[in-house]
Amino acid sequence: GQGNLDFGAFGAIRHLLNSNMVLVGTLGLIFYEETEEATFQSEKKTSHDSYINIAGGLIYAVNSQFNVIGELTIQTKGDYMLLSGAVDYVLGSGRLRGGLGIGLDSGAPDVLLMGGYAISLSK
Repeated sequence: GQGNLDFGAFGAIRHLLNSNMVLVGTLGLIFYEETEEATFQSEKKTSHDSYINIAGGLIYAVNSQFNVIGELTIQTKGDYMLLSGAVDYVLGSGRLRGGLGIGLDSGAPDVLLMGGYAISLSK
């Protein structure tokens, strides 16, 4: 939100299951600030809270340029569980990525579209 300070830290692991499949996991702690607007009868109120973000998934290498990714993300704030599927394609000096997420709980978005391009600085 505008004017709020939110930050977090996370760690990620990868484990090679076989020549084409990698197990991935993420654990993060997110701190956020919420501000309640002032009214005529009360002053502006600020509160601080935190939640844990846990995710696990699989990366399947179709070939050297194309990967398929599946992931389940759970957050302890609200009822948030998101199942997502994505593709990762090597293109030029980077990777073209796109995905679709489906919310499994009321706190997650019903549908989430993701896209991006990750630039590789080294080969």
